[in-house]
Amino acid sequence: MSKSLLVIGGSSEIAHSFIKMAALKDYSITISCRNEETLNNTCSNFYKETGRIISGVVLDLTDPKKVSTFFDDREIPDVLFIAAGTLGDVKVCQYELKNQMEIINVNYTAIATLLASVTDKYKAKGDGHIVVISSVAGDRGYYSNYVYCSAKAAISTYLSGLRAMLYPHGVNVLDIKCGLVETKLNAHRKKPKLITASPDYVGMQIFASMQKRHTIVYTPLIWYFIMGFVKMIPEFIFKKLKV
Repeated sequence: MSKSLLVIGGSSEIAHSFIKMAALKDYSITISCRNEETLNNTCSNFYKETGRIISGVVLDLTDPKKVSTFFDDREIPDVLFIAAGTLGDVKVCQYELKNQMEIINVNYTAIATLLASVTDKYKAKGDGHIVVISSVAGDRGYYSNYVYCSAKAAISTYLSGLRAMLYPHGVNVLDIKCGLVETKLNAHRKKPKLITASPDYVGMQIFASMQKRHTIVYTPLIWYFIMGFVKMIPEFIFKKLKV
């Protein structure tokens, strides 16, 4: 019997790579996207590329009611992979209240709500993987996008506690701290090639890390060392840096 995979945020380029790896291992795959059009296009493109049919469901993470009831009548998968995230509307001021709330809700509140709704089910199942894409941004609050940083820090802290909760029950919780990746999310930013990875590389690394039951993974690995240095900068210096 094949294992099941549910991807929240199925249109993500990183998720696409992860799904391809899962397809090679004969997983039964379901993805969610925020609207019907995106869902249909994602499933269709995946079929054209791989010849593999995947199931889909609409889930808008900005709708609290749908998020909180999403797993009410749904079996939990062997692998729950959450790849959804947002930087907010980069065309408007990041400090606009509506923009800040979207960043916090999508990157933290909605994801934490989904995970809270399945915690007891995974404890009863006694097996499985929960994989969540966080960010190295959560390791320090940057002047340029501290709201996003705070949301990513919050979800990583949540995952740490969830990991401790589910460890005795055989469920592994994997926190993926992504650095710079060539995705649509980062399309507006200049990215040094030396410290930037492709979605395919990151997706394959995540899948391999999951199989090895790792818990926290920096990808690309160079970001482990970069953030180690950044975290050592004293606050009285860091607060003066416009980064």
